[in-house]
Amino acid sequence: MTALDPLRGRGSELMRFKVDPSINFWAVDLTPDGKRIAVLTSPAGPIQVFTLRGQPVQILQPKGLNNIQFMHWAANGRGLYVSTGARSGRTLWHVDLQDNATLLWENRGGDWAPGLPSPDGRHMAIQSSDNSSNVWVMENF
Repeated sequence: MTALDPLRGRGSELMRFKVDPSINFWAVDLTPDGKRIAVLTSPAGPIQVFTLRGQPVQILQPKGLNNIQFMHWAANGRGLYVSTGARSGRTLWHVDLQDNATLLWENRGGDWAPGLPSPDGRHMAIQSSDNSSNVWVMENF
């Protein structure tokens, strides 16, 4: 990842992370204060937290969380909202920086459950979907 100045263009390299070319998935999210970047290079995790001040990379791998679909920083930068796939649908978790995960919401039978916090951290928008299927058969038309 490189810095980008709208007037001067591409800047210096900020960080580098490996992406497996056989996995068609990766996600990044910048903290609201712009000091850390969360990187996910596989739905199985881990979540890597990079600082822009050269500190060591922090690795988050909460127990039981796999098939990660989305992640967004909490407004206060003290954790992430992580959406995962489950057999019965999708789940939304809060993961703190000590690797603790708290289940917040389940979307049984749905395809999505990403959570987007408001800038003040007092509200949460949760995208949701549901699947309903019917089969229609037409004969002799």
